[in-house]
Amino acid sequence: MTSAVRMERAHWVKLLQEKGLAPRTIETIYTVFASIMRGAVRDELIRKSPCVDIRLPYAHKTTIRLLTPEQVVTLHRAMLPEYRTLVLLGVGSGLRQGEAFGLARDRLDFANGMIRVDQQVVRVDSKPILGTPKSPASVREVPMPDFLAASLEKHIADYDPADVLFRTALRDNLIRRDYFNAKIWKPAIKAAKLPPDTTFHDLRHTFASTALAAGVPISEVSKWLGHESITTTVDLYGHLVPEASDRARKALDTAFRSAFDVH
Repeated sequence: MTSAVRMERAHWVKLLQEKGLAPRTIETIYTVFASIMRGAVRDELIRKSPCVDIRLPYAHKTTIRLLTPEQVVTLHRAMLPEYRTLVLLGVGSGLRQGEAFGLARDRLDFANGMIRVDQQVVRVDSKPILGTPKSPASVREVPMPDFLAASLEKHIADYDPADVLFRTALRDNLIRRDYFNAKIWKPAIKAAKLPPDTTFHDLRHTFASTALAAGVPISEVSKWLGHESITTTVDLYGHLVPEASDRARKALDTAFRSAFDVH
């Protein structure tokens, strides 16, 4: 393979970085492209895949910050009234920020206590639009706890949204993440005296850790989070599964103690 081809591939990765894409996003793009190229080789459309020896930017391990119930309550109270329910939506259902911004009224099943996640707000040419979720696995249904259902019902009663639940107060537009984070989120976390780098994603982490601490199987949590692979969930939250070894010992003892007459 020529040095010119290697330079072109390195330039492609550099362009993705210059667009502001995160290392994990670049890795996802590369993985999809590499899969297409492998298919092209298999179908004999090209002789050799160009997706070899490409050095991708290093993806730092995700820092997991968990919020206490008291911190969530304080943050909820610090938010502007029209956006308060977003805090409970994040911590009560684990939705990603874009998914929360794109949640529509007809995706709420109050009778069965479920939320349908099948769209999110994305930016195209600096404009927020409704788009598809991050991956096919991100299209899902998640349980709606009572405290979240009550907050959503109040929000609907107060603001009567026609479709998407949360919009900008002045122009009734879809919410842009940069606007929300700078104008709404940052002032709220400052008022709540939370660390300045607290993110909306920390609510998602808190949702996952709370469910796991209560003994919910990690496979179910993975499905609710919309992860493509349970490996992602285990890598992020496996260490939060409480007393796994102790529970395993008790389960095995219960099953086999009498059979082997162990006292």
